[in-house]
Amino acid sequence: MNPSNDRTDFAIIGGGPAGAVCAMALARAGADVCLIARDETGGKGVELISGRARRMLDHFVATNLWTRTGTIEITETVSLWGDERPRIWNAIRNPYGAGFAVERQGFDRALRVTAAGSGVRMFSGFNAQRAARSNGRWQIRLLSHNGTVELNAGQLVLATGRNARDLLGRTTSIRSERLAFTATVGSSSDAPRYAFHLELTERGWWYGLPHPIRGTFLGYCRARESQGRGRSSLASMFSRELSRTRLMRDLVCSNPEPLIVHGCVAGIGGGLPACGEGWAAVGDAAFAPDPLSGLGCEFAIASGLQAAKALLSGTRSTAMAEYEQTVEDFSGRHRQQRTEYYTE
Repeated sequence: MNPSNDRTDFAIIGGGPAGAVCAMALARAGADVCLIARDETGGKGVELISGRARRMLDHFVATNLWTRTGTIEITETVSLWGDERPRIWNAIRNPYGAGFAVERQGFDRALRVTAAGSGVRMFSGFNAQRAARSNGRWQIRLLSHNGTVELNAGQLVLATGRNARDLLGRTTSIRSERLAFTATVGSSSDAPRYAFHLELTERGWWYGLPHPIRGTFLGYCRARESQGRGRSSLASMFSRELSRTRLMRDLVCSNPEPLIVHGCVAGIGGGLPACGEGWAAVGDAAFAPDPLSGLGCEFAIASGLQAAKALLSGTRSTAMAEYEQTVEDFSGRHRQQRTEYYTE
């Protein structure tokens, strides 16, 4: 069901973790909030939710969130990063405890359901075409299979992800130096169902997570220029590079099903500035972490909560300046850490 009222305090474009959490925080503070989501168009695959992100969600969201989506607790990390033998550490000893491997579509859907239960009005199946400022408010055109809707919002939150559309007249696409390729494969009988695997190879790096529903989810990140322009299919390339690994290939059963490989940009990048007159960006739309950090969902949740607090204080408040500085600080620290990883 789509709401008939086209006027709201806050319009949030993007139904991933950053947008859903920000919408919940605003609605729980008494604001009228609309969340615009394109349903199942994003959030595919499996992602690691860090112990800190898990704790934030347990504190802020209903405790039964994890029962409404596919999850596996990750208690161990196995890393082969330039070493002769794998290094293993216990994730439970993390100050925030163990994390979860989550199936993203189910996870995102559960967060949106929780947001709706908090009073957020949902525009499901809509795509934002444009957003223009007029008389101190936002005029947002939404497109669905049933036609268009004009939404009038006091403030705007962009949670449009790494590949954000240019809604504000600024360049928002991220030119990354790295690409990521992912696939779900059949698991070998010896593949642990509780461990996160990392491996550095000559051509790139790999990660492996148990899929909460079936098999093992593998990711392969490599430099954009190393992809080349050959005619080899993504599946052939993925299989060839997987066969050259030492750790990842042992996670895969000997007779895997035909591979379906997805590709996307990886690396790090800034999408939009963190905020502006009457709007704020959260999650990957503000800053996209490198997949190696495992901080994508953690930053999305933290930025969504902090942006909501700042927006409630007013877009010209000290809180908004603090939010922008927080994003800049995170970006700086993350770029430095990323450099250390890739130069080891």
